[in-house]
Amino acid sequence: MNTDSEIKELFKSSLESARQALSQQLQDGGKPLTSTPGSPMVHTDYQGGFSVGGEPFDLRPHVSELAAKLDDSSDLGRRAWAGDQTHRGVSAVLFHYVGPVAMHYLNALPDLSKRDDAEIERLYQELQGVIGAESNFDISQLVIGGVSVTEELTHRGISLRPLTTDESQRVEARRQSQDLGLQHGQDLILPTWRSQWEPTALLEIRSKRGFDEAEGPPAFPNSVLLAFYLYEFDICALGISSFASPRWTGLGEGIHGAPLPITLEHTVPKPVDQELFQTIIDLAFEMPEFAGYGEEDSHQLLLMNALTGLGVRSTDRSFIDCALALEGALLGGIENNDELSYRFALYGSLFLQDQLPPKETFKRLKGIYNHRSFLVHGSRRRRSASTRREAAEAVVDARKLVRMVLIKAIHNGWPNEEDIKEAAFSGASALSTGH
Repeated sequence: MNTDSEIKELFKSSLESARQALSQQLQDGGKPLTSTPGSPMVHTDYQGGFSVGGEPFDLRPHVSELAAKLDDSSDLGRRAWAGDQTHRGVSAVLFHYVGPVAMHYLNALPDLSKRDDAEIERLYQELQGVIGAESNFDISQLVIGGVSVTEELTHRGISLRPLTTDESQRVEARRQSQDLGLQHGQDLILPTWRSQWEPTALLEIRSKRGFDEAEGPPAFPNSVLLAFYLYEFDICALGISSFASPRWTGLGEGIHGAPLPITLEHTVPKPVDQELFQTIIDLAFEMPEFAGYGEEDSHQLLLMNALTGLGVRSTDRSFIDCALALEGALLGGIENNDELSYRFALYGSLFLQDQLPPKETFKRLKGIYNHRSFLVHGSRRRRSASTRREAAEAVVDARKLVRMVLIKAIHNGWPNEEDIKEAAFSGASALSTGH
């Protein structure tokens, strides 16, 4: 029997031994062998120990031989783990791999009196994938509305698919429930916050994480959402649920991402096909990742402004964030603060001159800057009807122009003052390719 066959048989017998031992412990304590879906029976103390119903359950005797075999035949025991300076060799395999996969198997069984060979096979294949991987992987899930998709779309490790009937029912039950805890399922984790819009699809993002990098809320979903917004999708999204992939490598726990900017009002779902999906995802990959916290450069900050501006439906807040994103894109890096409103309108009109008439764009950008100044600095005087009409136009223009500026800047390079000056003096579009 070769090593792979030995490991597979040992894997099966180890998980089966753990199942039988747990069944016996529960029977001896007069406790049921069945569990409620979504309610794990076996828990970890995150220090290598496990318990069931508050009573200790020792997995180690059942999986130690498997851990030793895997330590001999793979590099699992030598991989660095962020924050773990204790476990190495067999101990690391037990702590990070074998113990968690055994716990996951036991929690996947609705009835511990019955083994599940299909689940054992599935977990074994996942283990083989982990052994052959060159990094850890994370999955981020977002239940979203505002898109209409008829089949699963995939591109560059990101998928978008319709919610199943069961998932839609779970989301609806979640909406009616008072329980705000993280809800686990086999293929979907529901986060803690709720909303009143109609969910239509599941967006799932797969990303790499180095062996020595700690788990945490990822930033890339922000880029994906912003890319959808830039292509005029009014996406509604629950908070991010993020977890290690396979699920058991992170002990099955979801990570609460920050609440996302969401459209609170109902929107008619907009259709997306494979071609458009690929265009959107490619744009997301071209952006610098931005998280909205920590030390970030000016471009990351303006992208977060655009995300909140396009995603939040408070008119004034949305407008101000879109205006700030435009200002950051068009005036970023400019040290001379003279005549900023004029520069803002001029630079934007020249940057977009290959898409819009410069004179018209200049006027619209002036209107955006004036309305932004009014909201930021305030005024007690009553605005005239014409001024209120111009303000309403500025709100619409800010959303449209921030989309156009950011798509061009992300694809071709951010506005550059020297190129803008050259375009202004020459009258030619020196900005069609950017830097």
